[in-house]
Amino acid sequence: MPWTGNRGIIKRILNPTPTIQSNPQITKVLSIIPEGGKIVDLGAGGRKITPECVTIDFTRIGDTNVVADIHNIPLKDETIDCLFCTGTLEHVHNPETVLKEILRVLKKEGIIYIDVPFMQCYHPDPVDYWRFTIKGIELICTRNGFTMIETGVNIGSASSLTWILMAFSRTIFSNRIINKLFSTIFSMLVSPIKYLDKYTIKGENSIIAPSAVFFIGTKK
Repeated sequence: MPWTGNRGIIKRILNPTPTIQSNPQITKVLSIIPEGGKIVDLGAGGRKITPECVTIDFTRIGDTNVVADIHNIPLKDETIDCLFCTGTLEHVHNPETVLKEILRVLKKEGIIYIDVPFMQCYHPDPVDYWRFTIKGIELICTRNGFTMIETGVNIGSASSLTWILMAFSRTIFSNRIINKLFSTIFSMLVSPIKYLDKYTIKGENSIIAPSAVFFIGTKK
C-alpha cells in the first residue's frame, strides 16, 4: 500500500492519518539480519527500508524495483535473507498463496516480518479483503511453514478508535461539500486520540482491539 511517511505538514494537518505505530518493529528485525543479507519488501508502497532493499509492488510507485503479482514472486528459490510484508496481505486474493511464495524464496533460517490489520476500516489498494486477529496471523503463518519468533501489537486500539470515528464522520452528510468540510474538521479534532496508543499497546488486553498486529518468524 502507498507509504505516507513523507507528507507535507499542511497535508498532515488537514488530512491526518488515523494511526500511529507505537511499537515499530522494522529496525529490530533489521538488527538480526546477517550483514549484507538480501532484503525484499513486498507491497512496499514506494518506500525503501534500506538503500539495498529490493521492493516489489503491483504497480510502479516511488522506488519500486519490480512490478509483479506477489502470488507469483519473480525470485529464485531460497535466495532471500529477510522479507518484509507490511499492510499488504489484506489486499491480496489469497494470503496463503503469498505466504507459500515467501517461504519458497527465503533461505533456510531466513526471517519474515509481516504486519496486518485487525480493527481497521475498509481501505482499498486497489481492493481490501481480509482482517487478522493476533491468533489468526500466528495460525496462518505457522500453518504455511514458518516458525514463530515473536508476535504482538504494533498499532494499538486508540488508533482503531480514531479510524472508526474518522470513517463515521464521512457517512453522516450526503452533500459532498458539507461532508468534506465536516469530516475534515472532525478528523482534525479526533486525530490526537491515536497518541493514546502509547498506553494501549501494553498488557495482555492489548490484543482485544488493536489496529494492527505483527508476526516475526523464520524458515527452518
